Amino acid sequence: MHAVTQDDTYKGFLIPKGAAVVNNVWCVILDASGQTLPLVSFPHLPHSSSASAAVTYCTRSINMDPERYPEPDRFIPERWQGQLEMSRDGTVRWRTPLTNWGAGRRICPGQHVAERSILLVTALLLWGFNIEKARGRNGNEIPIDVGRFLPGIAARPSPFQASITPRSAGHARRMRDEWAGAMEALLDGHEQWINVPDEIAREF
Repeated sequence: MHAVTQDDTYKGFLIPKGAAVVNNVWCVILDASGQTLPLVSFPHLPHSSSASAAVTYCTRSINMDPERYPEPDRFIPERWQGQLEMSRDGTVRWRTPLTNWGAGRRICPGQHVAERSILLVTALLLWGFNIEKARGRNGNEIPIDVGRFLPGIAARPSPFQASITPRSAGHARRMRDEWAGAMEALLDGHEQWINVPDEIAREF
């Protein structure tokens, strides 16, 4: 959530001082022709908005810009090779090639914590599980439309079928034992930290 500190204009629209500006990730997407397609209906903003109006800018369209990210729909992790300081640049310099964490002075100050958590969780999931497409009655893989998301202030994928199985009986046993130990030593009856570990507390 942002607010403009003085009157501004964008493509003929007046954004008055004090109006809220919201980073609305899933308001539109770009189709192959470059036209915008609404995912969620919003009333058209008048050419002169009131100071209580909310103005949205669309992260999805920015992150799917083929000039910034060639073939944005393809999984190409190599495109990020050498990008080792994105979180630092985002929180310290307010500069980042992605807008998922917000923009400007109000960019998320904890994005480095989130990115490290995502890395750790992803690595552990890949260590412990085989993650594959589900198969139908005929034995063929059930395709997943990776472009289908549910609308809302936080993006999440539409429900899909998948096959997630432990890599081995040993992996399954290790995960159950680790979870039981963590529950007993670290979490209370509501599965919240009894005491926040020092290595996590230092991140904040």
